[in-house]
Amino acid sequence: LMKFIMDRPTAYLDEMQQFIYDEYELEVSISYIRYLLDYKKWSRKKMQNQVLEQNATLQNAWQGI
Repeated sequence: LMKFIMDRPTAYLDEMQQFIYDEYELEVSISYIRYLLDYKKWSRKKMQNQVLEQNATLQNAWQGI
């Protein structure tokens, strides 16, 4: 799930739920996914900031900065 979130930081909880079902054929509730994210201290804002930082690093590398 964490790799999925890293790849898609703006994914909604229902999309995460569908991913878990598609990949592992497990049915988990959205509240359990929320619990896991809280437990791992992951938030949408935190993930979006990480993606923006990575994009800035890639842009700088491409531009030779």
